[in-house]
Amino acid sequence: MWFERMAAIPGLAFAGSPGVVREAVPGAGDRPDESFGSPMWPTAEGSTSATPASRHVPFDARGAELIACVWEALELPGSAMDYHFVLQGAVDRLWSTRRAEPGALAALEVFARLDLELMEAAPHAVSFDTTSAPTTFVC
Repeated sequence: MWFERMAAIPGLAFAGSPGVVREAVPGAGDRPDESFGSPMWPTAEGSTSATPASRHVPFDARGAELIACVWEALELPGSAMDYHFVLQGAVDRLWSTRRAEPGALAALEVFARLDLELMEAAPHAVSFDTTSAPTTFVC
């Protein structure tokens, strides 16, 4: 299941990314072609199964660029699991650069709290279990 943005996930208090004009983020208006059973998202090259949110944060982004890209990614269409991996990846990267960019620790804390809120609202998105009470979680 995909959502227009992370704030659209039921049960989240998150109202949206601060300072991001959603309509200005490339991919915000993208919608998948679901005619073949699984969503296929438009790209310049054709289509992909990867959501706009999962594709938005460059692998080599660091510091302020990483923080800005994460906030934008949370405003793009994606699944709860996509948002989890965006947040988790940002926390890992920000932690690994904490000595060079100690100011980014504030964003790390915000992203970690958002990820916890997401896991509480949508535990199925971060679980390998298909039961109603998941016990095996994605790390």
